[in-house]
Amino acid sequence: MAIAAEVQRIRDVFSATTDIRVPPFQRSYAWEDEETEILIKDLLDAFRHNTVYFLGAIVVIRARNKGPSDVVDGQQRLTTLTIILAVLRDLSPSTDEQALIHTMIGHETMGMMFGGGQRWRVTLNTLDTPFFRMNVQARGSTNDQDRIREAARDSRSESQARLAGAVNYIYDELSDMSD
Repeated sequence: MAIAAEVQRIRDVFSATTDIRVPPFQRSYAWEDEETEILIKDLLDAFRHNTVYFLGAIVVIRARNKGPSDVVDGQQRLTTLTIILAVLRDLSPSTDEQALIHTMIGHETMGMMFGGGQRWRVTLNTLDTPFFRMNVQARGSTNDQDRIREAARDSRSESQARLAGAVNYIYDELSDMSD
């Protein structure tokens, strides 16, 4: 087994070749508003000062460089970054910008015209994936805060409540900003 480390930009982590999944043995989404707030504030500070922000190590295992990669460390950050991208996509008034940001979250497969579907960059555990797809990754999904909160309440899942909380927090933070 070879071990390789590389420095990547966010856009590279969420590129067309990315296929990261959370393996069954990993915990569900656990971040609260405090962790989300720290990440948002750090990213905005780096952006405002035009400095590089080191997100930290994200450890993935990929069998012989093919197939999906299993995230071993960094799931909370990858999930939260996906939420940030989804909110930015849904807040953008430009359809071109929305489409560009959406490619970092997922894209339609070649067979979309023939009944294909989406190919997502990040897949959570079995319990949280349907909620994440419908309330974060799907185009326009983060705009309906009430629906997201209600879906989380109906699920009675702590991790889905945390996902909904992160969407709400990030949406509130970013919607107050100028373009």
